[in-house]
Amino acid sequence: MVMSLKVKESLALLVASGLIYTWFVHRMLDGWRVADQSAGDVMSVLISVLIVTVIIYAIASGVLGSLNRDKTAEDERDRAIDGKAARNELFVLNALINIFIFQILAQTAFDQSINLHIAYDHLPTLAFILFTALWIGEWVRLSSILWYSRS
Repeated sequence: MVMSLKVKESLALLVASGLIYTWFVHRMLDGWRVADQSAGDVMSVLISVLIVTVIIYAIASGVLGSLNRDKTAEDERDRAIDGKAARNELFVLNALINIFIFQILAQTAFDQSINLHIAYDHLPTLAFILFTALWIGEWVRLSSILWYSRS
């Protein structure tokens, strides 16, 4: 089976983003808890992750684009797949943010009866949760491209 450029790119980016996120988790967690870090340290980690992500995405796109021997342009099917994948990403991000908001409200309203307490007033925890939501959205987008391109 011959994989299209879009599928190769999505697969490479899915693997690369998984490795980048693993590094991010390693920097942010101490065991199973978000490490207590200063705002400067958290910002340094987030900026490092963003820079590495942009570089890797650009390299993957450039390398795979140069290896595309038939130079086929993106067609209507590819654009439709991108649109469906973007909708899936937005749906998941919306759901995750709403779950987070509901958790904060429930935790505040029913303090003693909620088992899962999120330290939403702890900056590193807040950054970790929101950044993780963004990564999950990206994985959903890339996975959706792979799923919809399988035929």
